[in-house]
Amino acid sequence: MVELKSSLRRRIEDKLKSLVTEGAAPGFSLALGLRDQTLGIFSAGFSDPRKGIPCNASTWFDLASLTKVISTTSLCMRAVQRHELVLDCPLQSYFPQWKSELRHRVIRDLLNHTAGLPPTFEKTADFPTRDEKIRYFIQEVDSNYPSELPRGKPVYSDVDFMILGILLEQVFGKRLRKMFDSSNDLSYGPIHFRGGFLRSAIAKIGRLSAGVRIVAPILSTQNSKRWLDGEVQDPRAEWLDGDAGHAGLFGTARGVEEWAKNLYSAYYGKSTVLSDKVVRAFIDFENAPSTDVSSFLLGFDRPSGTSQAGKLFSRHSTVGHLGYTGTSFWMDFEKGIRVTLLSHRFAPNFDPEKLRKLRPGFHDWLIAEVFSKLLGLYD
Repeated sequence: MVELKSSLRRRIEDKLKSLVTEGAAPGFSLALGLRDQTLGIFSAGFSDPRKGIPCNASTWFDLASLTKVISTTSLCMRAVQRHELVLDCPLQSYFPQWKSELRHRVIRDLLNHTAGLPPTFEKTADFPTRDEKIRYFIQEVDSNYPSELPRGKPVYSDVDFMILGILLEQVFGKRLRKMFDSSNDLSYGPIHFRGGFLRSAIAKIGRLSAGVRIVAPILSTQNSKRWLDGEVQDPRAEWLDGDAGHAGLFGTARGVEEWAKNLYSAYYGKSTVLSDKVVRAFIDFENAPSTDVSSFLLGFDRPSGTSQAGKLFSRHSTVGHLGYTGTSFWMDFEKGIRVTLLSHRFAPNFDPEKLRKLRPGFHDWLIAEVFSKLLGLYD
């Protein structure tokens, strides 16, 4: 059992506060984990800078693209384990109406961002129902598929995971939010899609205690003067009524840490939910391509080049992901190190690119000053 001394906890809190004072974001929530243990949850700054409401361990953030791994990839693991999904199955099995070469791509291509799809889906249109939007999306993706693109070239794409989300809804026969929120073994406490539980929680807490902030508000990317308070910042996820395969989850740092900790346990055969065989088939470091070729590993990202993970996370045993709103997590499976850093970087008087400049150094400081020296993980 590892316990952080009070002096070290204060140093971590001070370092986290420095991200606020240096202008990376109005507020942060940080979770640190080691192997099967959560070391602590730390907060700094404000969840709502307009009203001076501080961040704390209960503050929820728009997780943005962390949805890709926490929800979509986790649900893919579940479907593979149940023999309801085969990673090398052609997409035409799920979308028989497709006529382009996309029908010959496989699920693995979507997870690895090698399906040749564009980064974002630009051409949206308003329809009365979500089902009609999905039919329109599926048709437009097929009609505009760039067949000239070479197969296998990695292009980070939200469209890949929008398709995966729709595919999973076919496999499970229910909405993403319902399949995730109803799977107690996948939704680890404080992580939910915007609808349902989260919307009810916001309303309930607002009634019980005026001024208590459950979700850190963030500025819209479509309207720089509009605050989003429990609404998804990603316009395509909002277009799909708040939940999609690429974005839509909200959560706390503790929630992400619990999900990551359970994934770590499953990797080492200590989970009653996911088998180590399935998890290692997704997180297969031994057979992964060189990071010079691709940093993607069946939904996950890996440190490569000038990485937001910093320089000290192992390139050979680490996976993670970033969220556009200012969220991230990284986990080294060999050493058992986990770092979840959540923020809402879009706010007045804050440069959203400042976090990108400061985050790598923050991760390096954590490994050098916390995990390395005090936990004796490195020589």
